[in-house]
Amino acid sequence: MLAEACGDDAALRAEVESLLTHDRRAAPEFLQPPEPGPQVRPAPAPDKPDPLVGTVVGRCRVERVIASGGMGTVYLAQQEHPHRQVALKMMRLGIASSSALRRFEYESEILARLRHPNIAQVYEAGTHPADPRRDHTGADHTGAVPYFVMEYIPDARTIIQYAGEQHLGTRQRLELFAQVCDAVHHGHQKGIIHRDLKPGNTLVDSSGQVKIIDFGVARSTDSDIAVTTMQTDTGQLLGTLQYMSPEQCAANPGDLDMRSDVYSLGVMLYELACDQLPYDVTDTTILGAARMICEHVPTRPSTIRKILRGNVEAIALKALAKDRNQRYQSAADLARDIRRHLNHEPIEARPPTAWTRALRWVAKHPLATTAALGVIVGAVAAMMSGSVIYWYRSVRPSDVRLSDDRRTAELLSVDGTVVHEWSGEHPGCIKFAQIIELAPEFRWDRLAILGFDAVQGQKHPYSLCAYDLAGSLQDPVWERHIEPSLLPSRTAKDHALHSEDFGIDKCWLFDIFEQSRGDEIVAVHAWSGSDRAIRIYAQDGTVVYQAWYDGAVGDCYWMADAGLLVFSGLNCEAYWIQRGCPEAPSPNPSVVFAIRPQFDSLSTEYLSAEPGAISRDFAWYKCLLPCDAWDRIDYWRLQAPVGQYDPRRSVSLVLVVDSELETGFAWVIDDTGEVTDAHQVGDAYSVNRLRFPEGDPRRLPDPDLFHLGPLPPITSSSGEVVNQLPTVD
Repeated sequence: MLAEACGDDAALRAEVESLLTHDRRAAPEFLQPPEPGPQVRPAPAPDKPDPLVGTVVGRCRVERVIASGGMGTVYLAQQEHPHRQVALKMMRLGIASSSALRRFEYESEILARLRHPNIAQVYEAGTHPADPRRDHTGADHTGAVPYFVMEYIPDARTIIQYAGEQHLGTRQRLELFAQVCDAVHHGHQKGIIHRDLKPGNTLVDSSGQVKIIDFGVARSTDSDIAVTTMQTDTGQLLGTLQYMSPEQCAANPGDLDMRSDVYSLGVMLYELACDQLPYDVTDTTILGAARMICEHVPTRPSTIRKILRGNVEAIALKALAKDRNQRYQSAADLARDIRRHLNHEPIEARPPTAWTRALRWVAKHPLATTAALGVIVGAVAAMMSGSVIYWYRSVRPSDVRLSDDRRTAELLSVDGTVVHEWSGEHPGCIKFAQIIELAPEFRWDRLAILGFDAVQGQKHPYSLCAYDLAGSLQDPVWERHIEPSLLPSRTAKDHALHSEDFGIDKCWLFDIFEQSRGDEIVAVHAWSGSDRAIRIYAQDGTVVYQAWYDGAVGDCYWMADAGLLVFSGLNCEAYWIQRGCPEAPSPNPSVVFAIRPQFDSLSTEYLSAEPGAISRDFAWYKCLLPCDAWDRIDYWRLQAPVGQYDPRRSVSLVLVVDSELETGFAWVIDDTGEVTDAHQVGDAYSVNRLRFPEGDPRRLPDPDLFHLGPLPPITSSSGEVVNQLPTVD
């Protein structure tokens, strides 16, 4: 038999005989699966119920098992406060090292701050004390088991299953996949790498919306180390291994960065487009699969489906590059190239020639092309037009995009190409970024208006800056701070004010003054205390209005016909307790007020909101009542009213009671500060109010409980009004 198998190959026969000899001499346990070590929690026997079902973990009562895997078990659970169905992921006992558990509490807070419509929300995380367990080796196990409470996604399917069931075409699959890239990029912007991207962690809900689960869980539990050291089931590892980057297969988690996630995205894109994986590792060993990922070149997608030849193939192969420096450097870059392809625009992975650009222009402008072909210079005109179109789409500034961590602001062209980038050393250093269209008399075309916070090493700390989009973007055409001469003549509290202490906080664009052409810039400069300077700048940077306010400013709205700037915010002249309301849950009253700015009025006095005070600066001033109202409201905003109300003489004050449902109610306020009608309550709010009975703390509050009224005066301990000023007829 051996002679028949080896034929005349003497070297092969000698090698086989040597292997057989060693096999006969090997110990019985050679090549046998290792027994579970003390860190592996054995899965419950199939005929035994899971011991956690029916118990309470954190604030959740466990109902049933949803799924089990190499990292742990996912349960359907009921969270008590707030009451909702959640997915509880209980990690395997011992999957987290002692160092990971020390880091766990900090990192789980970061995961809970991930807020993106395509990322399953992590509501809470913690560690659960493990009961003593006995495995088949006889060892007892105790310790802390990490768990995550996450958004439950009913009727979820993997993105591959969903695309197949819905019979999605290539374009629809790419549009769906671009959402995945957006979500991954959001996590990267928060400093979190997923490390385990695969279809099983990329779900689509019943409405067709992508939901990525387990974002950052790998890092928080050291599961990436567990995988690369093969401390898991072989079949589970092979399933995960197919989506791992070459640097992950090298078993050195310290080398991993966001480009590892980009590789995993490339594998999913390949599978989504080709209906198969780039490598077939089903009949190989773990080491053989890892070697294949690190060394083999994936089959070109166009050999599987001819329709993928060109851009889609180039995009997928660039994402799958072995050298991470040759891949897309971020998930956003990958998403941008996909959308460029969908919009018939040049892509980064396959730089177009001038001829390709001209052909794309012809395809998008058939009528213009037909007319051009009627003249002798049609071909030249088409090429010139292609160049003009390329400049217009790829070079001409169009928008400013601010990163989630406010560390960078990117100036984008019409087609989304990054023309320029402003950046700082620390998160939050860029407060806002937007473009203002300039009046004809200015020599500039448009300006980018940016506000910078004060951080060490920042080029323009605490500055409001304007950059000429038609010229140099290295230095601003003007830069503004609070001048020492325009500080208040008195302070709101007993503290000294210095101009260098005031940073830029917020900014809006409105057309306010006839004396100043075009939109003006309404900016709020803030001190670390409660002092605020409300300023209006002309387009050349001239300060044309200033007022001082003791309190926080939230949102702003311009009533054009009434000539009123309406603000929401807080009053910081006195706390609720000083106004006779010690039961108030928040220290400061929430207010909405209006001022009528006058051109070239640069006041160094504070606006006074106290009852009885004489002030010609406030057109009106309202307080949200009762004093505990803010405890039931997540946030509020000012926006244009709908229906029969005039947006130039009224404003809608929207109180969002449930930020998860984005539902609440609104008042329409006219230019005198009066509520013009009863509450505007949407259907979603009315329906959700009925979910819980009267007396249940989860029941949405009755809108009629809230109203706008005058700010309560400051009172003494005996209840006497101590701040009311004399009035004048």
